[in-house]
Amino acid sequence: MAHLRRWEHLGKGRWVVDYRGNGVSSIKTAWNTAVKDAGLDGTGVNPHTLRHTAITWTMQAGGDIYIYIYEAAGYFGVSIETMFDVYAHHHPDHQRDAVAAVGRGGRKL
Repeated sequence: MAHLRRWEHLGKGRWVVDYRGNGVSSIKTAWNTAVKDAGLDGTGVNPHTLRHTAITWTMQAGGDIYIYIYEAAGYFGVSIETMFDVYAHHHPDHQRDAVAAVGRGGRKL
């Protein structure tokens, strides 16, 4: 609310989401306009596409896979099970130890 009051005081409107200074009253209309302007009309792209892409890019960034899965699950509002089932294979370390074991003929180092 403090930001909204400050923006209104500065004459910048009181919209949480705006486009060229005008308030966006319908996210659905705004989404459809953005899809059309991007030339993606008729491709089936939807808000879930953005979420899926963001989670995929997060997993591809690397780092400790278990921490990434836990933190990304919380950040994106996805269950940990979904992170493992749908997104874990995008992580560079996915199945690293299993691949290494196969390369050693199943022998431990």
